[in-house]
Amino acid sequence: MELRTILFGYNKHQFEYSVNAEEAKIVKRIFKEYISGRTLLQIGNTLTEEKVVYYRDRTLWSKQAIRRIIENKHYVGDESYPAIIDREMFEFIILNTIRNVCAVAQGLPAKVITAGSVRLGGV
Repeated sequence: MELRTILFGYNKHQFEYSVNAEEAKIVKRIFKEYISGRTLLQIGNTLTEEKVVYYRDRTLWSKQAIRRIIENKHYVGDESYPAIIDREMFEFIILNTIRNVCAVAQGLPAKVITAGSVRLGGV
């Protein structure tokens, strides 16, 4: 199986990355749904059911594909990639992921993260 080599949500022309508008809508949706409390698997299953193309004609979305998106700091923008989501949203997800990993390590249940105050910024 051929793997995707360019981050979902971006195009690459020569050495420059640009936002792929259609894929960026899906990236924003993934972040928004995760913050609203949906699990990685639920998000992946919904995108698969809707036949959203992940790569070429492939429409299968695994929870690992969703995790790679929500944990990738390039989506907030850096020297190579333009921003698709705001830093506040990304940091909220990372902090809650760390809290849940620590809780599980201590034998406590992980909590579903939600935040009405976290929004998609002006990107």
